Amino acid sequence: MVEFVDKQIVNDYNYSMKYVSCLLLESGMAFGRNDVKPCTPGYKIHWAEEYYGGPFDADKYLELRNKYVDMMKRGDIPEQCVGCSNLEEKDWPEEPGVEFIVIGNETKCSCNCYYCWFAEKKDYYNKFRSYDVMPILTALKEKNLLRHTTFDIVGGECTEYEEGKLQAIVDFVMENDYWLHFFSSGIFYSEIIAEAMRKSKANIVVSVDSGTKETYEKIKRVKTFDKVWENMAKYAAAGVQDDFCKKGYVVLKYIIIPGVNDNFDEFKEFARRAKESGCKWIRIAVEYNWWNENSHNPMPKNLFAMLDLIETYKKDFIIDYIENAIYLWQKRAKEEPEFTGVNPCIHMVGC
Repeated sequence: MVEFVDKQIVNDYNYSMKYVSCLLLESGMAFGRNDVKPCTPGYKIHWAEEYYGGPFDADKYLELRNKYVDMMKRGDIPEQCVGCSNLEEKDWPEEPGVEFIVIGNETKCSCNCYYCWFAEKKDYYNKFRSYDVMPILTALKEKNLLRHTTFDIVGGECTEYEEGKLQAIVDFVMENDYWLHFFSSGIFYSEIIAEAMRKSKANIVVSVDSGTKETYEKIKRVKTFDKVWENMAKYAAAGVQDDFCKKGYVVLKYIIIPGVNDNFDEFKEFARRAKESGCKWIRIAVEYNWWNENSHNPMPKNLFAMLDLIETYKKDFIIDYIENAIYLWQKRAKEEPEFTGVNPCIHMVGC
């Protein structure tokens, strides 16, 4: 997920007309195990299908993107995009570049989170090796399509890429003055990541989801609790936490899992360890699978209580509410009309 957009970027584009479209369709790209798409959801718009490496046809990509953008301009929203929450009406750039790239084609991971779909076929995904992304990135650069681009390095585990793959991506980003978000389990410390943070070109997001070893092992199903917190302190020391637009920083993620870690004591211990390790950013979400199964029901009151508790920590941390926490607050506004508290995600688009 792309998190921050430099306001200066808008000055580099000429804006053509106002219409309903999607930021990711217009300027996004996501690398899957055997395909390239504009976004990570499972919609059937592809920039390349059955892609297993080798040359990437940037001209074909532009032709396809223009086809869908032209449909949007006519008000003919592609059926794959109907109902998507990313659709918005605004003035769109006449010739957008590729601003957001999600690199998610690798699947090996030593963690074993029970809410992760990789865990369902762990042996298969740990042995799977996907294509090299560098031919795609090179083709896009040659077409002058990468401008102020943000790269999200996700799934499986970026510190477990085959030797040389992560370094090649990071070198490419650094040489061209782009920006990186690493998403990691935190089990393995990477000097490659730390160096990018020192040079103010990257941050790292680690989903710890717990403050105690017992809960961590229940969720992650690996015994690396102490090691992860040690690595968080090392990453925090590598970056500079108080200037997020320019410096590297650590985001500790807490995914609320009803019945597992949705209690005050667990979060308080998580916050204590975060502070002790020097991490100032905390991100909150609600576990995706639980949300899909239960979002149509009235919310358990302790979820609202958890948000209230987390709000009190804003004096100690920068709290970044994302994903389903946004919709949880919106449900609260409907289910508790008398609620007068502050919208915890008021700064987020869509709230």
